[in-house]
Amino acid sequence: MKAIHLLQPSVHVNFNQFSMECSKSLNKLTSVISKNLRQNREDHELRSSRIDKSIKKIRQMSKVSANTQNNSLLNVSFFRSHTAPRETTQ
Repeated sequence: MKAIHLLQPSVHVNFNQFSMECSKSLNKLTSVISKNLRQNREDHELRSSRIDKSIKKIRQMSKVSANTQNNSLLNVSFFRSHTAPRETTQ
């Protein structure tokens, strides 16, 4: 307690001013951090959405490719079975 009483009034004013400046700076910093966190979350959600859409497209293309391949094999099989030389019995 004695140390506080020994401080000059100008020191109290400077400390209070310093304290207010620190508080302002902390508020600004908190605001910037919150803003950056929000932006990062939005960016992450956007990237995730794009990735999900890309995965869906790839799966659709894979299904189409598989169906096309199966249809081609069926067509070849059908063509061979209908154009193969037939045995004739006399």
